[in-house]
Amino acid sequence: RFCTVGYERKRLVEMPTDQIAELVRVAEEYHLKFGMVGSAILSSKIWKTDRHVWDESSVDFTFASLRADKLHAGNLRSLAKFQRSITLAPEVGTPRMMKLINKRMDLDAARERLRMARAEGVKQVKLYFIYGFPFETDSDVEGIVDFCSDAVKTGLRVRASLNPFIPKPQTPLQWFPMQPLKTLKSKFQFLRNRLRALGVRDVSGYSPREAVQQAHLIFSDESAADEISAMARHGRLPSSLADRRHLIFEPK
Repeated sequence: RFCTVGYERKRLVEMPTDQIAELVRVAEEYHLKFGMVGSAILSSKIWKTDRHVWDESSVDFTFASLRADKLHAGNLRSLAKFQRSITLAPEVGTPRMMKLINKRMDLDAARERLRMARAEGVKQVKLYFIYGFPFETDSDVEGIVDFCSDAVKTGLRVRASLNPFIPKPQTPLQWFPMQPLKTLKSKFQFLRNRLRALGVRDVSGYSPREAVQQAHLIFSDESAADEISAMARHGRLPSSLADRRHLIFEPK
């Protein structure tokens, strides 16, 4: 209910497997890396490509975030051949929040997949989480810590990306307000300290301050262009956003 892609791109667009095989052949010929970026790599027909593409190719493959429910010993073994790190996006740490945001992931099953990944030779996992959702409680925030704790116990090196909820247009949660900046900063500090105490040394995340700015610009009117210019002049805006100050923003 929070994800723009899920509401604007409902149909999975598949690349024909013969085209994939041809691209892999070209990558082999020119000694290129082959990066796969998509919202549902393991759900696609890509794994039905001839097995030699995955099992015999000399190409260095990398994969974007993976769906935990689609991981199994077979594709984990193939993944581990190319990279020793995988990325999962649980987003939240409790079944209650999973239901609220309408994400179909069984957290216990995800924990089991992490243990399986370690057994198949994967060394590291990066986990993406969102905090500050509407109706989030302290127990829900603590659930993120619990999930990361279980991930550490598998023996994997754990990295965590912690990002504040930003209401996005065209989603069911678009009109829910963000939590106050002070609250978001406090939650990030709490999570970062707890995760580092667990042994999660690489804890990163999107700046709460910039997240609030982004939400304001998303739902602002045409005057946002002037605001972006003003913030850029005072050094309070990332250069990547400052470069887009000419854009026209949709009004509420």
